[in-house]
Amino acid sequence: MCKNGGKFPVDRNKSQRNDTQPLKPTEKHLSKLNALISLMLATLTATASEDSMKPPTSRQVNQEALSCTHPGNCVNSFSSYGLEALVFEGNGEQAMALLRATLATFPEATIVNTAPLYLEVIFTTPIGFKDQIEFRIDEPSKRIDFRSRSKIGLYDFNKNRSRMQDFTASFKTVTVNALNAGKINHARSKEIDPFVPVVAPTIRPNLRRHTVGNQ
Repeated sequence: MCKNGGKFPVDRNKSQRNDTQPLKPTEKHLSKLNALISLMLATLTATASEDSMKPPTSRQVNQEALSCTHPGNCVNSFSSYGLEALVFEGNGEQAMALLRATLATFPEATIVNTAPLYLEVIFTTPIGFKDQIEFRIDEPSKRIDFRSRSKIGLYDFNKNRSRMQDFTASFKTVTVNALNAGKINHARSKEIDPFVPVVAPTIRPNLRRHTVGNQ
């Protein structure tokens, strides 16, 4: 008597073969899968090619130019914790003027190289060590990126960091003063020009008739 109720005989070997035998994909499915993989690879290749053809942005150029080789004696506005790029309003010339005005408050600073959007400065410490500070103006982003590093030694005892913190504070003060001066000059330009003659107001005669009383 069959164990499945007497309806159909059970072939145990056949049943086990059906359970363990994997399904083989058809040639049609393989063809579709290969086409999809080829399309994905072509899309990735085209995207990578377009990205490689794009010129680098000014920020990317500045980030590479101001990178720190030795973090122990160098800080910058890209990767150093607590230090951010200087922010300005206006054009590159105005940003350069703010930089020069700020540097004028540091007697130990000497400008050694300049370009329309670049400034290189040497800071000399009281004991004679020299540190190099580079500023790069990113006009589209309205920011000034920087790098301050020691010319000698692998560790600066946080001198470059403290200097750039002081410089950032001074730069903000100079910027605020410049903005206030601009507002004052703008207000003065709206005042009356002393060389323009002032027309006196016309005095109209009093035409009111006086009533003569009866005598």
